[in-house]
Amino acid sequence: MRNFYLPLVFATLTAVTASAQFDATITVLRQGTGVPLENALVTLNGDILATDQAGRAVFHGLQNLPYDFSVTATCFDPGSGTITINGADAFTGIELSPATTNTLLFYIGDPLAILGALVQVTNGGDFNQSFVTTDTFGGEMMDSVPYGEITYRITAPCYQTLVGTVMVNCNGENAIAVIANPVPNTTNNLYFFIGDPTSILGATVEVTNGGDFNQSFVTSDPNGGEVMGNVPYGEISYTISALCYGTVTGTVTVDCNDANGIAVIAELAPATTNNLFFYIGDPMAILGATVEVSNGAGFNQSFVTTDTFGGEMLDSVPYGDISYTITTPCYETVFGSLTVNCNNGEGIMVMANPAPVVIDPAVSFVAGVLTATATGVDYQWVDCANNNAPVDGATDQSFEAVQSGNYAVILSSGDCSVTSTCTAVIVMGVDEIAGRDAFTVYPNPFGDRLTVSTTGKLGPVHMELLSLTGQILLNETRTGMEINLTTTDLPSGSYILRLSSDSSRSTFRVVK
Repeated sequence: MRNFYLPLVFATLTAVTASAQFDATITVLRQGTGVPLENALVTLNGDILATDQAGRAVFHGLQNLPYDFSVTATCFDPGSGTITINGADAFTGIELSPATTNTLLFYIGDPLAILGALVQVTNGGDFNQSFVTTDTFGGEMMDSVPYGEITYRITAPCYQTLVGTVMVNCNGENAIAVIANPVPNTTNNLYFFIGDPTSILGATVEVTNGGDFNQSFVTSDPNGGEVMGNVPYGEISYTISALCYGTVTGTVTVDCNDANGIAVIAELAPATTNNLFFYIGDPMAILGATVEVSNGAGFNQSFVTTDTFGGEMLDSVPYGDISYTITTPCYETVFGSLTVNCNNGEGIMVMANPAPVVIDPAVSFVAGVLTATATGVDYQWVDCANNNAPVDGATDQSFEAVQSGNYAVILSSGDCSVTSTCTAVIVMGVDEIAGRDAFTVYPNPFGDRLTVSTTGKLGPVHMELLSLTGQILLNETRTGMEINLTTTDLPSGSYILRLSSDSSRSTFRVVK
């Protein structure tokens, strides 16, 4: 009996021991402080328990086995470990480190997400990350962002750059949202490529939208690609001018263009014309001069000077040899030639000072014949008393009047004409010769007084004293045998005295 009982007792004890259940107690503490963490979640053998105020989670009914467990707590890094049941309740502890990072969620664009935006994030130290948005619905995630102030920069084609800051912390273990709505751009860059294959330096580029946007610059980059930034969206007009090149105008529509800028390619044609500036006369400009310009081919132009200060301009004169003729009344004709070229785009100056045509207007009167002093000109004698009406056939240098009057001569050389002063001519008839016996004039030469003596039977005597130019200096009628004329105010020289009565008349040449 004894031998049978002992094995049975041993087997019973072994069965009891194998089916025994034990507790596993896991204590969760804050790392380095010994402070228990309440409500930490401990997972073991498929069960999840929250720690109590003492930081403990107790799992019951465990067999003699090793058990892996994991621990999570809000705003702490997760932890894990192993606890082994070996015939008794088991105890272990674990310390959790406070979390130092969180996740940033970027929502860029409203209402639609902006794709292709570059997001750059930094804490100003060793944390620097970036990504490009690809999620149509927004909510791009950047994890493991360290606690502290984070600066972000968002750039996207066709949008203004957006810069901001966000404070990263635990946030109850919720990610931190950054909501950004970049403002769409309203401007873009214009790139001007002027000249092909070589860039044209010194070209002036003027740009306007017809409103308040007006800018200009002068090209200076030998490689082309001059940039004008912040050009507003819309239709832009440009004018490109350069010395020795034709001006180019055009329009371009400025829009986003994926923020690549917009290229304007302009090939300026070399100029083929320039301006001529005529300065005619020195020091005063000669008005009324006719300027004729020709290249001997299809270019022929002319104009008449009207600018008191000179500098008459003839534009669009073709390159090459140009001949000019300048004709002006009473001036010698000027002929010249020059070569029209670029001249640095400054125009070409022609200085001309035509020599005046001098015609002597003097006329002599000898023995009843008028003679012009000037030679080699055309002559036309005129009647001064008849509005300078031409005397028929009187076109010689000398002229003998057939009747008394005032005469002058028009002297012409080409397109220049001058008129002499009028000369009084007295034609002596038979009655005048007979009348000489009726009058006596003395003294001759005379001084302050000139006396006319008559027979006393002639009645009233009409007296006219004239200068040799025909100007009437005295005109009166008197009676008497001795008629005295006061001549104190007369200058020295020769005069014509005409005397007439009802029965006689006579003309005398007197000298003071």
